[in-house]
Amino acid sequence: MLLVGCTPPQSRQEATVIPEVERSERKEGDKEAKVGQTLQVHEMDVTVVEVGRKDSYSANLTAGYVWAKVRIENKRGGKTQYSRLDWRLERPDKESVGRVPIEGQEQMVEGDMPEAGRAEGMLIFEAGKQPAGQFALVYAPRHHRLEDPTTLQRGVWVFESKPEAP
Repeated sequence: MLLVGCTPPQSRQEATVIPEVERSERKEGDKEAKVGQTLQVHEMDVTVVEVGRKDSYSANLTAGYVWAKVRIENKRGGKTQYSRLDWRLERPDKESVGRVPIEGQEQMVEGDMPEAGRAEGMLIFEAGKQPAGQFALVYAPRHHRLEDPTTLQRGVWVFESKPEAP
């Protein structure tokens, strides 16, 4: 298994973009970080802890995948919600895809998170047969978009990845 784009965890980062990174999918309100860094998105401390590539999960599941270990911590001062549907993968071909269910692989679900609560889990996305290139994991909590659609905030973790070596 190839691990890419991993850096040691760091403290929370302010709203920023990574100057050396070109992203055609960049939107106003994006906060960018490297894997291992924590961003504050709608008063939630969110971290992409680790990412990797996997060519297949079984003889029938050979599309090529990116997996990510993520952590969300509620700093809002009240109950909130979290969901696996809040996450997307931007691929080098500029397509944005949601996570895919993989039989036998436990992934983050959704639920209520109490004040000071924490949720952690894995997410798996179809990378397809993308060559080496720049990917981005995007966290855009739908619950908060519904509360105040004028304050779109997205956490974006940019990383380079390539398929597993044969």
